[in-house]
Amino acid sequence: MIKRLSQLSLLLAAMIIAILATLVMLQIFARLLDVLLSKLGLAPLGFVVPSLAEMGGYATACAMFLALSGTLLDRVHVRVNLVLNAVPVTLRKPLEWIALTLSSSLATLATYYLFNMTMKSFKYNEVSYGLLKIQLWWPQALITLGIGLLALALWQQWLLLFSQAAPDFDEPAEHLVE
Repeated sequence: MIKRLSQLSLLLAAMIIAILATLVMLQIFARLLDVLLSKLGLAPLGFVVPSLAEMGGYATACAMFLALSGTLLDRVHVRVNLVLNAVPVTLRKPLEWIALTLSSSLATLATYYLFNMTMKSFKYNEVSYGLLKIQLWWPQALITLGIGLLALALWQQWLLLFSQAAPDFDEPAEHLVE
């Protein structure tokens, strides 16, 4: 179930990036059209996507957090194995257990505090400072969802490692030092 939710979260992240790219391209084409109209002696349209930079920041943050669990479970998460590859295989599992315990705990803690922040933003009707008054709980809720799914995925991997199974993100054993 966590894998399926993570895949849906990846899809949502991709849709957010596609929408953002469409808005940026619309803005670029509108500016190019204005330049062309000016050179032809016509009045520019002056079309602007309001608060595009602000929406771009929110969209990027949302997409990044929504993609975390999916990239972890699909084995495309950046993982630095310098220490794990330098130690004997017998130490690999305890080190992974420590790393998963810490990362799962931190992701859970971040989820808790982000959820509280999102609820306060909703309760107090906080909005952004740009031209468009964006309700801050919207991007905060997506960020909270993303980090929450990452916490669930990390705890799932922790349970797999604890039950003597290989985590989903584990690399093939031939890359390990004996």
